Amino acid sequence: MLFSNLKMGQLELRNRIAMAPMTRSRATLPGDLANDMMREYYRQRASSGLLISEGIPISTLGRGFSFTPGLYTEEQVESWKPVTKAVHDLGGAIFAQIWHVGRTSHKAITGGELPISSSPVEGVSPAFGPLAEGGYGFLKTEIPREMNHGDIQEVIQQYVVAAENAIEAGFDGIELHGANGYLIEQFMHKATNKRTDEYGGSDENRIRFAVEIITAVANAIGADKTAIRLSPYLTIDHPADDFDMPTTVLKFLETIEPLGIAYVHFSENVMNFREVPITFRQQVRDVFSGKVIIAGRYTKESAQEMLDTGLVDLVAFGEPYIANPDLVYRFKHDLELNEGHRETYYGGAEEGLIDYSVADPEVFATDPAKEQAEAFILNYYSKFDARADTDAFTEDFDWDGFLMSTPDRKIRTEQEYLLFYAETNEVFVDSNHKVENFMLTRKTADSIEATCDVTFTANQKPDPLTPIEVKGRVRFVLKQGEKANTWKINRYLVDVD
Repeated sequence: MLFSNLKMGQLELRNRIAMAPMTRSRATLPGDLANDMMREYYRQRASSGLLISEGIPISTLGRGFSFTPGLYTEEQVESWKPVTKAVHDLGGAIFAQIWHVGRTSHKAITGGELPISSSPVEGVSPAFGPLAEGGYGFLKTEIPREMNHGDIQEVIQQYVVAAENAIEAGFDGIELHGANGYLIEQFMHKATNKRTDEYGGSDENRIRFAVEIITAVANAIGADKTAIRLSPYLTIDHPADDFDMPTTVLKFLETIEPLGIAYVHFSENVMNFREVPITFRQQVRDVFSGKVIIAGRYTKESAQEMLDTGLVDLVAFGEPYIANPDLVYRFKHDLELNEGHRETYYGGAEEGLIDYSVADPEVFATDPAKEQAEAFILNYYSKFDARADTDAFTEDFDWDGFLMSTPDRKIRTEQEYLLFYAETNEVFVDSNHKVENFMLTRKTADSIEATCDVTFTANQKPDPLTPIEVKGRVRFVLKQGEKANTWKINRYLVDVD
């Protein structure tokens, strides 16, 4: 069932595996723009049934973390278009998670404006932004300003504009971030919402803000393109638990049921959490007819178990997707998962974002670098078999840290390689290298890794000549050459069959 299709609104999802929204903090400044490395990040993970983007702020005041890309300016909308196109070109689907952090921010991030919330209740979690002494780091949040009715209507309209912008940018829909202690949950949660007007007090009042947002968004872009993330069994950034949150959430889902939104997405099993009882999942099914997504440290096996209950439609994976762009392929073929490098999770450049190795040949199948690298390797073998002049031949190598490894030999220097080349000329005639199943497995800013199956045939001296055939799997590490789109061999590792 994990790999079965799922109809969701107008979308036909190709499996039940979603990528959970994860802040990666790689936006381009100034402007808080999506960029090429983010396009590649989402493109590599397009085999997911549904990609849910990182949290995208709906306004400057809604931002709590620097380097998060927005959806509230024309330039930001344009910056997202190559991202969504890359996903759609590979048959993927992607929702934008739109986000207002509420109090989880700082004046250094909001342009000097005091963060807002349902009530003037200080949060627990820090923001991340520019430090007074320079650089970026965690910032202690302040007591927020309580939103008045004008603020509430303004923020609702900001959600609508961000949702419309998301559709303009090519997203298939939007997910409201109503979980993990951010603004929507700050209205729903008793420990944070201390209001005495129509937005505070009873369950009906505390869900009013969320109901008004999701209704306005659904009316603007279509209910089938609208979803929400909730976390009734987590306590994040609240001064105390609210053990009635599951009841509040059920009331909310029952209230919005006539809208017919695409899905509800539950964040579970992280930070300060309580286990979600099966009775709650059944209650959700009883009051809500949309799709149900869950996320929170699930494995392939536990995800399948949850799908088998019939109470869940998709399972979203967060951290496993950071290090495994081809997570669907690895699950399907029972392959070992890569380990993520936590120091690169937030901020930085391409390292830790788009340079993890892959096993799925489709990830880089249409990447221009694959065609370039394959042509380079074929040319290398052609020159080898033609016994090219050594000066022209060895220009294909990057000798800094070079390693050529075969089952019976290790070569680390240019001199050792030239000796190997001369010996093969003495021993073999009519040699030929046949290359098959060439695929890129890893790509960084200045190198790529590739593998291929190679069949070496030749006639071996002395006379009478002896025909030989050797088959093996070769792994190359190619370094970027001095000119664009040129390569040099830095690693040549052979496993003989």
